[in-house]
Amino acid sequence: MIVVDCIQGDEVWAESRRGICTASRMGDLLSPKKLQFSEAGARTYAYELLAERIVPAHYWVSNGHTSGPMQHGIDREDEARNYIAFQLGIECARVGFVMTDDKRFGASPDSLIGDRCGLELKCPLHKTQIKYLLSPQTLLDEYKAQCHGGMIVTQRKRWLLMSYAVGLPPVIHSLALDDYTVQLADALEKFRALYDKLAATLDAMGDPVAVAVREPQESYF
Repeated sequence: MIVVDCIQGDEVWAESRRGICTASRMGDLLSPKKLQFSEAGARTYAYELLAERIVPAHYWVSNGHTSGPMQHGIDREDEARNYIAFQLGIECARVGFVMTDDKRFGASPDSLIGDRCGLELKCPLHKTQIKYLLSPQTLLDEYKAQCHGGMIVTQRKRWLLMSYAVGLPPVIHSLALDDYTVQLADALEKFRALYDKLAATLDAMGDPVAVAVREPQESYF
């Protein structure tokens, strides 16, 4: 595992993850019900990553423009991390960006816990927390792929997922390596094969401007 020392959201972070399949999007690679490789989802995501690979990193930095719910989550993250650390008696080490040794896949865990566990924090609006309290499985369904992706990238055996909102009980899931991890890992390999094929085709095209004007000019009239 390769650890990049950076702050999540800054330009170093953006540059480090540019063109890399990350845990937060790995759910796009599996069909929701059958949990089989989704070529349609994989192809769409591959197009995004290929665009990231070409365009400079600073283009992908938010420049401070975030939605209200996103900013709410950012503002509450440290509080949520301190809460679960205190309640469970654990030490949560913040981390910027991590990659597999071959740099093919990455993740931005909210914390790493020792050498066996990781942490994903969600700080939603109160109405969303109510939804998770009434249906805890909903939280797990939404972020299961991200957590298992984190385990694959960091080679950890467990992952904690917590949704936290001030004034309401938290919702905490403890995940471990299982058959879902195997299915996701298989989907990642199929995705990488597709990505490499598309990247090779794109590279063979050469200068995109030259491609656009390859035909004689008079053919456009």
